[in-house]
Amino acid sequence: MFEKIRLNMFCTCTATMNLSQQALFVKTFKIIFKVLRIFGFLPFSFHAKKKFFSPSFVASIYTVFILLTIYLIFMLCSYYSMIWLEIVRAANGKIYFKAVYIAFNITSSVVAILVTLKNQKEIVDILNKIWQVWSLLEQTSPKMADRKLLKSVIVKILLVDVIPGACVFSYRYQYDVANNKSYAHQGLLFTLLQFITSLNIHNMFIVLFYVGTHIYRLININFSNLNLKIKRLEKGLSFWRLQPEKRNEILHFIEAQLNQLVTLHFLLNEITQKLVQIHALTLLLIVMTDFLVITYSLYSMYVTTVLEQQRGREPQLSSYGFHVFVVYFTLLQAFYFVRSAMHYTKRAGKAGLILEDQRNDCSEDRLSRTITSFTVQMVYQDCRIMCFNMFEIDFTLIRSMLASITNYFVIIMQLQLSI
Repeated sequence: MFEKIRLNMFCTCTATMNLSQQALFVKTFKIIFKVLRIFGFLPFSFHAKKKFFSPSFVASIYTVFILLTIYLIFMLCSYYSMIWLEIVRAANGKIYFKAVYIAFNITSSVVAILVTLKNQKEIVDILNKIWQVWSLLEQTSPKMADRKLLKSVIVKILLVDVIPGACVFSYRYQYDVANNKSYAHQGLLFTLLQFITSLNIHNMFIVLFYVGTHIYRLININFSNLNLKIKRLEKGLSFWRLQPEKRNEILHFIEAQLNQLVTLHFLLNEITQKLVQIHALTLLLIVMTDFLVITYSLYSMYVTTVLEQQRGREPQLSSYGFHVFVVYFTLLQAFYFVRSAMHYTKRAGKAGLILEDQRNDCSEDRLSRTITSFTVQMVYQDCRIMCFNMFEIDFTLIRSMLASITNYFVIIMQLQLSI
């Protein structure tokens, strides 16, 4: 009796925990969606009662206002007063690097907003289809939160975006004020906007891939549940032979469910790939900006320490620490960006393995042929995240990026030493 009470209490606590985690999972993505709307990357409105996205004239006007005031007027004016005039006064490799990577950062944000505004109807249609697939699967799946994704998103927001950024930028501002720099306030705001813009562009794609990953998890859970039904059917084969009508009814149900899940699987990949194609230029600019930021920061660390000591000057440790943080921040943004795309591809391909297990466990010829046909379609479906069909968004991209940065950095050091 006591064991039953403990088991019931454990099941109740587990169900409550799963529901609270699921609510936290949904709220986290809603917060990120609202932040992206504030900075102009998603000029859409979401109707909570009817549960669909729609183009919003007010949101579009607000996005154009943000585009003109923040990304064009303020950032370009700050770029001219703080970067371009510095190039005119004292041109060197460090300043050129800084000018190029900031120009790419501004360009990537402007391109992301312009592409979204231009393809507003298509993107809204894609978001509505994703939401419909998610809602449909939530009704037939167990109410369980995706703990791995939830933990990854919370760690990304707290330990990568918010806390380190607040600490470093507060210290940087105090350093500029202490050195009586006239543009301390403008410089901090300009750097902060670059920081926020970079993380928002990365988060926009990270959220997209994580939502797709979560939906594929729900599809895989439904595939596994059907697999259990097939195994139960096979175990009671002698019983079901006595009830052929009931057996055929169950087989028709399993076949209809398989057909629906496979259709949702293909639909989700199709609309995700379409959205990636729409924002392919944005993806390319993100990768190029990350490459330039890491290269510039490593070169600045080298100039701040080695060259200053060679010239008999005291290294500026505050500037060195700031560039260390920039490398840390950019590498983690690139890591989570690539990791989210890898999770999407991995879970999308897992459905084929589950179907293969179903085919091996099924002795019914008609159902086995259906599963075989679906498995072949899954094998030839391309779920990789590609940018202009030039390169795949996976960990080989980070390795190639780091290898190229190392080569360029060695060349720069050799040129610097030979001068």
